[in-house]
Amino acid sequence: MTEPTDRDRANAAYRQAVADRQLAVFRHAEAIRARALQPGWRRTTKLSLLRIEDCRPAGPDDPAPVPVAVSYKVSYWLMDERSR
Repeated sequence: MTEPTDRDRANAAYRQAVADRQLAVFRHAEAIRARALQPGWRRTTKLSLLRIEDCRPAGPDDPAPVPVAVSYKVSYWLMDERSR
């Protein structure tokens, strides 16, 4: 098995940075939900707002677009079943 290259290490560091940023956003959203909503509400969908300039075809070396805003759609769940 070959050793990781510098590019492999850079990609791993980038993926970790993205994961850390997503986890921070998720924890922030969960904290807001806990303060604003009663028990039983769960997030169902993540919505991200991107700048139009960032929405173009990207090559394998281009960074992913960074959202300028993130929100979550929530639904009420009762006894692990979604209410309609």
